Amino acid sequence: MSEYIHKSHNVTILLYHLVFPAKY
Repeated sequence: MSEYIHKSHNVTILLYHLVFPAKY
């Protein structure tokens, strides 16, 4: 379960960087 949450978090971060690349 913990590993699943960690993977989902990584995907969310990757998508966030793709949507808001200028912020980082």
